[in-house]
Amino acid sequence: MRTFSAALFLAVALNSIWVTTAFSQQDTTSEKSAKLILKDGTEYLGFIIKEDSLAITFKTISNISMTIPREQVKTLEHLSGHTANSEYIQTNPNDTRLLFAPTARSLGSGQGYFAAYQIFFPFVAVGI
Repeated sequence: MRTFSAALFLAVALNSIWVTTAFSQQDTTSEKSAKLILKDGTEYLGFIIKEDSLAITFKTISNISMTIPREQVKTLEHLSGHTANSEYIQTNPNDTRLLFAPTARSLGSGQGYFAAYQIFFPFVAVGI
Protein backbone atom coordinates (compact mmCIF):
# COMPACT_ATOMS: atom_id res chain seq x y z
CA MET A 1 0.00 0.00 0.00
CA ARG A 2 2.86 2.41 0.79
CA THR A 3 4.44 1.70 -2.58
CA PHE A 4 1.17 2.42 -4.36
CA SER A 5 0.67 5.68 -2.42
CA ALA A 6 4.22 6.81 -3.15
CA ALA A 7 3.85 5.93 -6.84
CA LEU A 8 0.53 7.76 -7.06
CA PHE A 9 1.97 10.87 -5.38
CA LEU A 10 4.99 10.80 -7.69
CA ALA A 11 2.78 10.40 -10.77
CA VAL A 12 0.60 13.34 -9.72
CA ALA A 13 3.64 15.52 -8.98
CA LEU A 14 5.30 14.70 -12.30
CA ASN A 15 2.03 15.19 -14.16
CA SER A 16 1.57 18.64 -12.62
CA ILE A 17 5.10 19.59 -13.70
CA TRP A 18 4.37 18.33 -17.22
CA VAL A 19 1.06 20.21 -17.40
CA THR A 20 2.68 23.44 -16.23
CA THR A 21 5.59 23.09 -18.65
CA ALA A 22 3.64 21.88 -21.66
CA PHE A 23 0.78 24.34 -21.43
CA SER A 24 2.41 27.45 -20.03
CA GLN A 25 1.26 30.57 -21.82
CA GLN A 26 3.70 32.61 -23.82
CA ASP A 27 3.51 36.39 -24.20
CA THR A 28 2.17 36.92 -27.72
CA THR A 29 1.67 40.67 -27.47
CA SER A 30 4.28 43.07 -28.76
CA GLU A 31 3.40 45.66 -26.11
CA LYS A 32 4.62 45.00 -22.56
CA SER A 33 2.81 46.59 -19.59
CA ALA A 34 5.09 48.78 -17.53
CA LYS A 35 5.35 51.50 -14.91
CA LEU A 36 7.80 54.22 -15.90
CA ILE A 37 9.18 56.66 -13.31
CA LEU A 38 11.21 59.64 -14.52
CA LYS A 39 13.98 61.37 -12.56
CA ASP A 40 11.70 64.38 -11.95
CA GLY A 41 9.20 62.10 -10.13
CA THR A 42 6.62 61.77 -12.93
CA GLU A 43 5.03 58.31 -13.11
CA TYR A 44 3.39 56.75 -16.18
CA LEU A 45 1.43 53.52 -16.54
CA GLY A 46 1.19 52.03 -20.01
CA PHE A 47 2.97 49.91 -22.57
CA ILE A 48 6.49 49.73 -23.91
CA ILE A 49 6.24 49.97 -27.68
CA LYS A 50 9.96 49.99 -28.43
CA GLU A 51 13.03 49.90 -26.22
CA ASP A 52 16.70 50.35 -27.06
CA SER A 53 19.86 51.64 -25.39
CA LEU A 54 19.11 55.32 -26.16
CA ALA A 55 15.34 55.75 -25.71
CA ILE A 56 12.05 54.13 -24.75
CA THR A 57 8.93 54.57 -26.86
CA PHE A 58 6.05 54.44 -24.40
CA LYS A 59 2.24 54.59 -24.78
CA THR A 60 0.28 55.54 -21.68
CA ILE A 61 -3.05 53.98 -20.75
CA SER A 62 -4.59 57.26 -21.97
CA ASN A 63 -3.23 56.35 -25.44
CA ILE A 64 -0.54 59.08 -25.50
CA SER A 65 2.66 58.00 -27.24
CA MET A 66 6.02 59.47 -26.25
CA THR A 67 9.70 58.79 -26.75
CA ILE A 68 11.74 59.28 -23.60
CA PRO A 69 15.56 59.36 -23.53
CA ARG A 70 17.11 56.74 -21.24
CA GLU A 71 18.99 59.33 -19.16
CA GLN A 72 15.62 60.77 -17.97
CA VAL A 73 14.35 57.38 -16.73
CA LYS A 74 14.77 56.63 -13.03
CA THR A 75 13.07 53.20 -12.96
CA LEU A 76 11.24 51.00 -15.42
CA GLU A 77 9.13 48.25 -13.87
CA HIS A 78 7.52 45.55 -16.01
CA LEU A 79 3.98 44.70 -14.86
CA SER A 80 1.97 41.51 -15.28
CA GLY A 81 -1.54 42.98 -15.14
CA HIS A 82 -3.82 44.49 -17.76
CA THR A 83 -5.71 47.72 -18.34
CA ALA A 84 -9.45 48.24 -18.49
CA ASN A 85 -11.25 51.59 -18.78
CA SER A 86 -7.93 53.48 -18.50
CA GLU A 87 -7.15 51.77 -15.21
CA TYR A 88 -4.41 49.24 -14.38
CA ILE A 89 -5.63 45.94 -12.88
CA GLN A 90 -3.02 43.69 -11.28
CA THR A 91 -3.11 39.99 -12.21
CA ASN A 92 -4.23 37.66 -9.43
CA PRO A 93 -2.09 34.50 -9.58
CA ASN A 94 -4.47 32.61 -7.28
CA ASP A 95 -7.83 33.53 -8.76
CA THR A 96 -9.11 29.94 -8.87
CA ARG A 97 -8.54 29.08 -5.21
CA LEU A 98 -8.72 30.50 -1.73
CA LEU A 99 -6.67 29.18 1.20
CA PHE A 100 -7.76 25.53 0.87
CA ALA A 101 -10.95 25.53 -1.16
CA PRO A 102 -11.46 26.37 -4.83
CA THR A 103 -13.43 29.42 -5.92
CA ALA A 104 -16.17 29.44 -8.56
CA ARG A 105 -13.66 30.62 -11.19
CA SER A 106 -12.60 27.75 -13.39
CA LEU A 107 -9.19 26.97 -14.82
CA GLY A 108 -8.70 27.29 -18.56
CA SER A 109 -8.34 24.22 -20.73
CA GLY A 110 -4.98 22.58 -20.10
CA GLN A 111 -4.14 24.73 -17.08
CA GLY A 112 -3.40 23.10 -13.77
CA TYR A 113 -1.53 23.30 -10.51
CA PHE A 114 -0.38 21.19 -7.58
CA ALA A 115 -0.33 22.57 -4.05
CA ALA A 116 0.81 21.10 -0.75
CA TYR A 117 -0.07 22.96 2.44
CA GLN A 118 1.96 21.86 5.45
CA ILE A 119 2.57 18.49 3.70
CA PHE A 120 -0.78 17.18 5.03
CA PHE A 121 -3.07 18.88 2.50
CA PRO A 122 -1.87 18.12 -1.04
CA PHE A 123 -4.25 18.66 -3.94
CA VAL A 124 -4.24 18.91 -7.72
CA ALA A 125 -6.50 20.95 -10.00
CA VAL A 126 -6.65 20.61 -13.79
CA GLY A 127 -8.90 22.49 -16.21
CA ILE A 128 -10.71 20.45 -18.83
